[in-house]
Amino acid sequence: MSLSFHESFPLECENIAKLLAVVVEKPSVSNVEIAELTGLGIGKNPRKGLVQPTIEYADCAGLITVEPRGRQINLTDVGRMIFEHDRQMKKPVTQWALHYHLSRVGGKAEAWAHFVHEFLPHRQKFERAEFEKSVEEKFSGRAKLRSIKPGLVLSSYTESRGLGLLRLLRESGREYAHVWPNIPIPPYIIGYILAEIWDAQHPTRIMIDLDKLSEPGHWGATIGLKDSDLAEQLNNLTHIGVIGQMREAPPFQVVKQWGDKLELLRQAYAEGA
Repeated sequence: MSLSFHESFPLECENIAKLLAVVVEKPSVSNVEIAELTGLGIGKNPRKGLVQPTIEYADCAGLITVEPRGRQINLTDVGRMIFEHDRQMKKPVTQWALHYHLSRVGGKAEAWAHFVHEFLPHRQKFERAEFEKSVEEKFSGRAKLRSIKPGLVLSSYTESRGLGLLRLLRESGREYAHVWPNIPIPPYIIGYILAEIWDAQHPTRIMIDLDKLSEPGHWGATIGLKDSDLAEQLNNLTHIGVIGQMREAPPFQVVKQWGDKLELLRQAYAEGA
């Protein structure tokens, strides 16, 4: 996927919710029809305007798959779960799920993955120009900075229309502050994120070293936790039976105990978060 898939448009959960409501009824819908049914803007070229970037955001966020032959848009299992439990996409659980899929290592939204896993863990405060420089160095030769628009990555975490409920980033003038989550994170949603990462990085393993969770691109960076907070979150997951822990002697191990990762997401919604 292009590094500039979003064009000049920010992440807006409300627009993605409108898209899901249309494609769940008519997967073969065209961009023009989506514009007519949702009110999302579109230009003379059906691939210009707000509709196509909204489709791309939903794809990057793991909510839909797009089949180019015959133009079929289908909700993924995650997309259906979110549509079932939060059609307006306003709940923190939904935004945590979107955050994981947007920022996952090897995913389609490469600028988001770079921000979450490579840039942010090393900074408590930074200015936009620092992130722009980092993006330019990371993707040099593939796309121009003005087309990647790093500011859209930042605004997705500071604005309420995006993922602002997560409170991972605070903007003050020209400066941004990396805010480690200061609100309780529902244990089932962090369990779901762990399960997704585990399936992607350790698909054949029942146990992994605890230290793996703190590595770049893994669970700790995804949630934005300091190393000192990981133990508490692991204990929460152990308490609800998502994982087990083996701490008798190093290297300490985390043991997979969940079955269906989507059931963890369902439980997160059942908690009422």
